Amino acid sequence: MSDEIGDLFVFHAKTRSYMIPRLTEALKGREINSSDVSSIITIHDNPGCSIKDICIAIAADKGRMTNLIQRLIEIGMVENLSTNKKNYSLYLTEKGQEEYEYAHEVL
Repeated sequence: MSDEIGDLFVFHAKTRSYMIPRLTEALKGREINSSDVSSIITIHDNPGCSIKDICIAIAADKGRMTNLIQRLIEIGMVENLSTNKKNYSLYLTEKGQEEYEYAHEVL
């Protein structure tokens, strides 16, 4: 992932501890939260990616990521265009794209 914003979420813990509370505050009242942002950025930068791809990109736990992606699908931010329910081919919806742009602006 070469996008500078995506790289913000795989960095030193002290930097994360500074950024996450500010991002959380900026996202108040929105459907996404700070823990969703790195996934949304990864899907934006890698259309058609799988949950495994996201886990590798942001060093996340697959079980937790599966739950997070399912929630993003349920609220209409992400869609799975794979015809096989065990595989994922993830894309941002229009609503997800709007949240990506908002998070991009905030960051």
